Amino acid sequence: MQALAFSYTALSGANPQNLAATPEPSLQSPQWVQATVPSCDNTCNAAGLTAVISGYGGNGEAFFICAADAHGGGRRGGYNFRPNWADKCFVGWGGAEEGITPYHCLCY
Repeated sequence: MQALAFSYTALSGANPQNLAATPEPSLQSPQWVQATVPSCDNTCNAAGLTAVISGYGGNGEAFFICAADAHGGGRRGGYNFRPNWADKCFVGWGGAEEGITPYHCLCY
């Protein structure tokens, strides 16, 4: 599993502290993919892509970035996490988290 990574290159000029994030040349632009199977990594892999990871949980599993429409309020970002929360995108709604389907996974 490959995580989205950035390299940093100093820009030319008088200020060497002026840095810009430059994606690795082998990476594709991120895109939203409709979830077809539980877990965003499986959905992205089925599309020939890699899931974007936002961090790791206490069990060592990745938090995958997803988005879902909570009660018609518009698509909002959330997370997808294995093993127990792999079949939904968990987003904030009404002061709590709610698992929503259908959902989209962020892939590259």
